[in-house]
Amino acid sequence: MGNWDFLNSTEQTLLFLVSDALNGNARPLDTDKLDWTALKYEAYIQTVSVLAFSKINSEFCSEEELGSIRRFLQMQMSRNIAVNKAHVFLHSVMHSAGIPYSIIKGAASAAYYPDPFVRSMGDVDFLINRSDYEKADALLTEKGFRRSDRGHFYHIVYEYNDCRYEMHFEPAGIPDGRVGAVVQGYLADILDCAREQETVFGEITVPSVFHHGLIMLLHMSHHMTTEGIGLRHLCDWAVFVKGFTDEEFCSVFEEKLRQIGLWDFTRLITRICTLTLGCPEKSWAGERDKALEEGIVRDMFKGGNFGQKSGARTHESLLISNASKGGIEEKSMVGQFIESVNDIIYVKWPAAKKCKLLLPFGWLFYLGRYVLRSLFGKRTKIEPKKIVAEAATRKTLYGKLNLFVTDSKKQDGEG
Repeated sequence: MGNWDFLNSTEQTLLFLVSDALNGNARPLDTDKLDWTALKYEAYIQTVSVLAFSKINSEFCSEEELGSIRRFLQMQMSRNIAVNKAHVFLHSVMHSAGIPYSIIKGAASAAYYPDPFVRSMGDVDFLINRSDYEKADALLTEKGFRRSDRGHFYHIVYEYNDCRYEMHFEPAGIPDGRVGAVVQGYLADILDCAREQETVFGEITVPSVFHHGLIMLLHMSHHMTTEGIGLRHLCDWAVFVKGFTDEEFCSVFEEKLRQIGLWDFTRLITRICTLTLGCPEKSWAGERDKALEEGIVRDMFKGGNFGQKSGARTHESLLISNASKGGIEEKSMVGQFIESVNDIIYVKWPAAKKCKLLLPFGWLFYLGRYVLRSLFGKRTKIEPKKIVAEAATRKTLYGKLNLFVTDSKKQDGEG
């Protein structure tokens, strides 16, 4: 296997399988001491089950275990097919009404895989102009979509035929300030530049190459500093970058990403793809930072996709960064916690944003409700000391990423 001694045997095996699937290899697997139950769980929690087990056959495991894996894959593949069809259905609805839109992530990312159906699918995320919201909402309601009443920071949720649709007005992870304004400038023409793409089930609309890459980077940086990212995020980036020559990638991305302080992060993630997935080295990715790269990979396996491995990740994120924007701000964890809870109250109780005097009542209600639910076993019990310690470790790690720290800011800091 690769040089992954900092990971346990199950995590190493999963990387081995995913790497082979992405690179078209079929190396023999040492199954003598393999815990298939642990491996299936890790693949599921990292949202790469279909990809990881796509080439498993009787040479790898017993017929009984192979049957179990194939039944598991059949369920996962059925879900993938259903969500891919949901993307096409959304396109037909929006296109027929003349509402500009674009898929973000999902089927747009799957298109870069050698086989789009091995990319595990979740929700249908799509972007529209804010000015088209009322028209789009009326259209979806007319078609039978049910809108969720639950408040979210950066999207509105609809459900239709057991599928979840998330309507965005802008991608998650855009920071405040000058850098945020530059990012929004980059995204201003995203729908104008969107293109139609043919899939097995029909057409969808996807972002341009630049916009797609930028959205993935914003998405990864945002979720890494909140609940956490999974192996699927790395796979999405690996297959995307693989399609560029070094010169092509730099000409499209380098200058713009330097302007918003995401170039260091881009190079790091690309090096991690080489480290974990066997992707070709890129000359622009820079020198290895072994401690940082291994730290991010360990963090990814510790949390799982969107923090599914640990119920504490959501609580930790309140001390690390804002769920409503991107980056790590230079403030104490106490200050970050206050700002994070305020943001939650503003989303769930919009009146508090207009009248700040209502904020204390929001704190009493939402925190009090959580405590009561914890006492009655309806929520995971909180371990404050453990949460604070883990949040401090994660915040220190993410601080090394220089997210949204531009070259000019670095020079000012050094000066």
